[in-house]
Amino acid sequence: MLLKVFQFITTHKKWILLVVVLLLFFFFIKTYIRIPFVGVDGLEAVPRSSAFVLEIRDIEVLRKNLEEPELPVRISEMAPVQKLAEDLPALDTLFRMAVAYENIPRSGRILAAPFLISSNTFEYLYVLDDLPKPFSSAAFVALLENRSPSKITKTKFKNIDIYELYHPELGDFVLTTYRGLILFSKKAVCVETAISQLKVVSSNLKNDSHFPYLRKQFSNENNFIAYVNFEHLSIFSALFLNKEGTDAVDQLSPFVKWGAWAPEKNGEAQLDWKGFICVEYFNKQWKNLFSGSGKSSPGIAGVLPENTALHFDLNYNKIASVKEKDFQKYLQPWMEGSVTLAMTEPLNSDFSTDQIVVISIKENTNPAEMLEDYGAATGELEREPYQNFEICRLLRRDFFKGFLGEEFNFIHNPYYVVLDKHVVFANSSGALKLLLDKYIVNKTLGQETAYLLFDKTKNNVLDANLYLSTPRLYKIAENYIKEECRDSLRTILRPWLGFRQVRFQTTGSGKMLESTISFNMNKTAIRGGARTVWKTPLKSDAAIAPQVVKTGKRGEDRLLIQDDKHRLYALSPEGSIVWERVLEGRIQSKIHEIDYYDNKQYQFLFNTKNKIYLLDHYGEPISGFPRKLKSPATNGVAVYDFNNKKNYKIFIACNNGNIYGYQQNGKPLTGWRPKSGVGKIRADFEHFIINGKDHIIAVNDRGKLMAFAPDGKERFPAVQMTGYHEGPVFLDLQRPPRRIVAANDKGKAQVTNPRGKGFGLNLKAGKNEDVKLLMADVVGDSRKDFIVLSQKDMTVYYYNRNDFIIAFQKAFPEPQDEIFNLHLADARKDYIATLSRENRLAYLFNSEGELVPGFPIAATVPFVPANFSGAEDVLVVADRNIIIVYELQ
Repeated sequence: MLLKVFQFITTHKKWILLVVVLLLFFFFIKTYIRIPFVGVDGLEAVPRSSAFVLEIRDIEVLRKNLEEPELPVRISEMAPVQKLAEDLPALDTLFRMAVAYENIPRSGRILAAPFLISSNTFEYLYVLDDLPKPFSSAAFVALLENRSPSKITKTKFKNIDIYELYHPELGDFVLTTYRGLILFSKKAVCVETAISQLKVVSSNLKNDSHFPYLRKQFSNENNFIAYVNFEHLSIFSALFLNKEGTDAVDQLSPFVKWGAWAPEKNGEAQLDWKGFICVEYFNKQWKNLFSGSGKSSPGIAGVLPENTALHFDLNYNKIASVKEKDFQKYLQPWMEGSVTLAMTEPLNSDFSTDQIVVISIKENTNPAEMLEDYGAATGELEREPYQNFEICRLLRRDFFKGFLGEEFNFIHNPYYVVLDKHVVFANSSGALKLLLDKYIVNKTLGQETAYLLFDKTKNNVLDANLYLSTPRLYKIAENYIKEECRDSLRTILRPWLGFRQVRFQTTGSGKMLESTISFNMNKTAIRGGARTVWKTPLKSDAAIAPQVVKTGKRGEDRLLIQDDKHRLYALSPEGSIVWERVLEGRIQSKIHEIDYYDNKQYQFLFNTKNKIYLLDHYGEPISGFPRKLKSPATNGVAVYDFNNKKNYKIFIACNNGNIYGYQQNGKPLTGWRPKSGVGKIRADFEHFIINGKDHIIAVNDRGKLMAFAPDGKERFPAVQMTGYHEGPVFLDLQRPPRRIVAANDKGKAQVTNPRGKGFGLNLKAGKNEDVKLLMADVVGDSRKDFIVLSQKDMTVYYYNRNDFIIAFQKAFPEPQDEIFNLHLADARKDYIATLSRENRLAYLFNSEGELVPGFPIAATVPFVPANFSGAEDVLVVADRNIIIVYELQ
């Protein structure tokens, strides 16, 4: 046979040589030379270095889709869709001005490719092809000159006429034609680059090694297709990503080359983008993950906690191909084949403590025993019982490298715990404890209605599944965003938050994988309530409510709390104890932030029974502090900056019936040396300014309400109220009628205006015993409402115009000791919270009087909102000696 082939080649070598030459010539012509009078595909104007390309068949259909009212977000607000949504209507309007060409944008195909104009801006190049009739840019411009107030300038580039247009309403545009293509942009450089591209045939998209195959997977019936070039995506993403972000994008490029997706509505609750990705199998581990026969990880939703920000499910169908001896001996026998890499929502930029790996277990195997043997053979660091589980740790830095590769080798010397049908690995025992806390009380993704509904639409046979919870991604995104973009990050992400969940799936074999990106539009929200972010133990039980303070340094907010042994702790937003200091007594006041040195660095002022303290943000006392009081304090210290010049004045009431006033340097204040005869004041002072005059309000325990000027003189004659008073004084001064309100322990309130005139008000709640009053804007108009607590009963009163009526009432199963309000981010009205210390229960109600899901929670002191580090609706709770940070869903 070979001899005959050789004889044929010898006999016909001239013809064979001619065919080879012709083939080479044809390849050269096709690749490097533009043949005259032959039509040009619009894709040939797009460089292979484009980060993405958008293909649009009908801009009218696209416009309607972007403005679809059923969507929970306005897609047109998303970058870079926003620029597209601005440019295309302007393009359409421009063509409508020239009647002969008005249907051009809606009758052909539009390609949009981004061009970087500078380090922080980009513009689109638009290419129109498949036009129904020939288009002349000169004729089009002539029509515009006659029918619109446009200013037109003609230039040349590489012997091609380019028209720069200015329209007073639509802005600047650049337009030209090339062999049946219309090139259009807001910047001349985009059009000029396209012309250069068209003249260099070899570098366009049609000669890319992957793109043509990807394009063949779609038909012309797809109205919109988005192509993403992963090899060059990092260059474009550098507009808003920092180096860590672009490096993360670059890590995809050796594996994923191109991806393309077209939208497809999936019922009323889901928007799917179906398409394909082109891959390169750059290592054996990745190739094993994509064999086309995987199944999603069973029961994973019952293991992952409810605060999971993302999880990536992989199916390792060729476990036997891993040759590492330890893996074959200790891991392979019990591994089912599905692996999940997950991250819970972090509150800091160190993600290592938030990462977990979950591996499913084969039936009738004993991973605990095999992992114990593994630890005995390679090294075991520690074991710790927790709840009814045992947390163990292996001495093996590259535990996952052998079968998942370096890409997912992010858990070192892993802690692990065996949960029913899964083994969970993490970088810290604390991460596993938080997971176990939620697992035990069933606070997992498996209990999230929205997650379960979304999960039902997942392809059951797939190789990779990436799930994202968009409300929980803020802190992760922040870590990869440029510093100058972080202030606008929430604005950028807000449209995506309408899609509360996003899923990315792939399946198939070879180098072309099927892929679907799904966006959940179900109005069923992820379960509300409080989810644990972190826990930190103190050395003893908390004695006061936690308080978040600013230090003046970026990212260094502090959480201050004191325990019952008088230790004051400063915690970072991540939950680590930064410093602690032992004080001589319990803190009685709010902890005030003051700029003592007028350098935008804050110090912390507060008092105990016998001293006034001023600490810097390292916990060290400022020179001259603490100051010993002449008599034990009966209320919390107050500090005011009357002239806004950082010249602080300090006031405190003492057991001898005096009020003492000090300058910030400790010298007695004129008019307060002391202010004697005021009686015992239990409530904190209040301060307001009316008509440019400062008022300091004080109420003694016998119900005498007093108003003082900064020099100690009376603003109006004292008002005598009835009964015993130790509760707070409330101010409602934003709009008339302005009110100063205080109530005694029987529910008798006194409402006083800033001139000292007023009336009494009887507030009913339960048996009117041990009454506590709270004023906050909970319902109705902007006036503060009256919330009255009497042991087990709470009544909320508000004004409906001039009528004073009940909004709602609540009966508790146990007496409540505290009532306070919380203002949460983006909430129109305040929330009401109560606390039962003896029963360790805290309640939270919204403006409708509904208990917030997830409440009551365990607490022994009042909790506070703490929107530090960009997180919203974060609550700091102390339950005995444990500080817990929750996020409201």
